[in-house]
Amino acid sequence: MARGQVTSWIGEAACGAVLTVTGLVFAWGASRMQMTEDGVPGPGMAPFFLGIMLAGLGAMIGGAAVIRRARDVVVVLERETLLAIFLLLTAVITFERIGYVTSTFLFLWSSFVLIGREPPLPAALFAGTATMLTWALFVKALGVALPVGILALP
Repeated sequence: MARGQVTSWIGEAACGAVLTVTGLVFAWGASRMQMTEDGVPGPGMAPFFLGIMLAGLGAMIGGAAVIRRARDVVVVLERETLLAIFLLLTAVITFERIGYVTSTFLFLWSSFVLIGREPPLPAALFAGTATMLTWALFVKALGVALPVGILALP
C-alpha cells in the first residue's frame, strides 16, 4: 500500500467511531439543557435525540465496516476530502458574519462545482433553491432566528 492509503474498512470504521463519539458528545451536552418546558419539548430535547441517532448511525457504520472488511484501498486525504474540510471550515467561520443565506448558498454552490464538478449555473439554481427552502422552513415555519449578515430577508 502506498503512503496515505488504507483499506476501506478501516476508514469506514474510523468514520463510524468519529460519528459515534460526536453523537455522544452532542447528547451529553444536550442532556445538560432543559428537556421539557411546561409539558412541551424544551431546548435540549431535539439535540439530545439527534445526538443519540448520530451515535447509533455511527455505531452501525463502524460495525458494518468491521463485519464486511472490504479490502479496497482508498486514499485518506485526496483533493475532494481536503476541499470539503476547507469549505466546511469556511462556512462555519463565516456563518455569523455574512449570515445564513449567503454562507449556505456559497457553501452549497462551491461544493457542487468544486467537489461534485457540476456546471456552475445548475449548481447555483439548486444551491439557491435549497438555501431559500431551508431558510423558509427554519425562519418562517419554525420561527428560528438565523444570522442575517449582509443579506437581510423579510
